[in-house]
Amino acid sequence: MFKDKAKPRPSPGQRLPAWQWFFPLAAVHAALMVPLSLLALYYQFDFLPQLASPMGHARELVFGFALSLIAGYLLGPLPIRQIAGLVTLWVVGRLGVMAAPLMHVATLADGLFAVWVACLLVPRFMAAKKWRNRIIAPLLGLLCLLGIVTLTWRYLGDTLITAPLMHLSVLGLVLLMTFMGGRIIAPAVNAYLIRRHRLAGAGVHRASKQH
Repeated sequence: MFKDKAKPRPSPGQRLPAWQWFFPLAAVHAALMVPLSLLALYYQFDFLPQLASPMGHARELVFGFALSLIAGYLLGPLPIRQIAGLVTLWVVGRLGVMAAPLMHVATLADGLFAVWVACLLVPRFMAAKKWRNRIIAPLLGLLCLLGIVTLTWRYLGDTLITAPLMHLSVLGLVLLMTFMGGRIIAPAVNAYLIRRHRLAGAGVHRASKQH
């Protein structure tokens, strides 16, 4: 007589979009890291040693915040177990800004997250038919590799290659953002010209001529 309006529980084989998890987590992470970084830089809190230096803050920004956005944007729908594993590794990895012994476990989780993301994304883009998609593969692989290499700073401290590696990481992220952002220019121009002049395809044609 009465219908059960309760939502069915997701099955283990069901696929969920990665952005539904990583985008909100990245937003919370950004909201927390700004005040925590300021406190660590100005007051040198002992329990946040990795945020007490500009390089530590930069690494958390690139490989904590930005890499989670990349994962959410590019991974697409994944099985629930994979999503749960990736999210767990990412969350545990964010504890790496704290003092030992949490730092050791978080460092392992952070490295495994970067490896897993690379294993999921790089082969996918390498197998793409269009070169504009294939070119993303080495950028993603480089960013994930740098995310693993820069974890050694927690144990070795600042070295002669610390700043160059961080600069390379930021450059790789900027190139990825520029390339991914450039792909939406032609469709955006096309949509504008369709609304303004009612010329289907005009935006794509003109934007391609400009390139």
